[in-house]
Amino acid sequence: MNNSDNPATLTGASSLACSSLMLHQSMNMGGTSMMMPVASVPVPAHGQAELVEGGYHLMCMDPKMKVGESIAITLTFGDGSSRIVAAPVYGATGAP
Repeated sequence: MNNSDNPATLTGASSLACSSLMLHQSMNMGGTSMMMPVASVPVPAHGQAELVEGGYHLMCMDPKMKVGESIAITLTFGDGSSRIVAAPVYGATGAP
């Protein structure tokens, strides 16, 4: 959520629960679903960016977490600022 008058850009993410955490976007290319790394995610002024299945999302490599836990994620922005958020860990069915 960006409550400011200026657009923001999410440029990275990290978590101790992942060996690396990358920004990705799901897209359909000629009928084939693909997940591609992206350098950034735009966050419009007075708007929000959603990290969701089928859109922009975080790709966690070598996860170190358990279903039902909450993990800390540090989001980094283009202006050099960062914010720590808590994210619940869900299973493959979407249930905690």
